[in-house]
Amino acid sequence: MRTNILTITAAVTLTAALIIAGGCRKQQRLETETDLESEPASGTEILPAAADSFEPAMLIGGEEVRLEAYLWRDFMPGPGAPTDGHRLRGVVRVFSVDGQRINDEIDIEYVWLKHNDSLWGVALPAPAPVDPPSRVEKSFAGGPEWPTGTPVAVIVKLVDRKGLTSYLRVNEVEIVKTQ
Repeated sequence: MRTNILTITAAVTLTAALIIAGGCRKQQRLETETDLESEPASGTEILPAAADSFEPAMLIGGEEVRLEAYLWRDFMPGPGAPTDGHRLRGVVRVFSVDGQRINDEIDIEYVWLKHNDSLWGVALPAPAPVDPPSRVEKSFAGGPEWPTGTPVAVIVKLVDRKGLTSYLRVNEVEIVKTQ
């Protein structure tokens, strides 16, 4: 079991490092809340209507930050493991391109996953200290049961120390299968 956990952890870390998206540096802040898509389901955030235009990189406080994401479904057999695999899990990471300290400047508050017309989102817990301080990283579980190989858009809501909201998006993140 320990070997399997280490294998999954290594796969997540390696693959996430390889999924760095290119992008531009334009600022992606909403000026008003009237830019929102629709009423959310109970307890969920509203996905901004401009979400399709969000980029995987932007400037925050003069520093270029980028979003990378890794998504997977675990099909590892075992006692109590579902035969059709566990629900989707993921890791999202926002990092400073120049290696500057950002993890006390911004937080990833929410993540949405979008595939065609399907949308799923979840609030993320308060940040834990991350080393190095040039990134903010969070994980989630309990996502949709979309098939492995599915390309997904991952959108994150960032909040800085002043309470300003920004968004990043990376497209075509493929759901991988672990077993």
